[in-house]
Amino acid sequence: MPAGTPFIGNLATVTVNSVSISNVKDITPPNISVGMVEATPLGATVKNKLAALIDSGDFTVNLWYDPADTSHAGLEALIGDPAVPVLITLKTGHTLGFNAFVTGFDITGLGTETPVEAAVKFAVTGLVTFTHPA
Repeated sequence: MPAGTPFIGNLATVTVNSVSISNVKDITPPNISVGMVEATPLGATVKNKLAALIDSGDFTVNLWYDPADTSHAGLEALIGDPAVPVLITLKTGHTLGFNAFVTGFDITGLGTETPVEAAVKFAVTGLVTFTHPA
């Protein structure tokens, strides 16, 4: 791995619907893919393929969950709502911006000596925009 790249996620922030989310444990950024359509004519000896639609995939933010935290309550309130803007900012100043809607809110760790966590899952709609600092 090139020098300077380890731990790039350290100090990353997540903003959902203009609200900075606190107590973020980790982030799984959108898994972007491009569809493929086979376009091979009859009699061809080699397959022809065409790029299809871009699928911006899913996004998950894992939290050290606190039901009294207003940013966590705000995420809960988004369940069933239309897509909202999301911005991931890396410590380098690079950002990923996109619109997404909540598809899941899974709370775990309700044991005696276990920290309570929540996995908030989003479906990304539209394109993911990458920005690079000057």
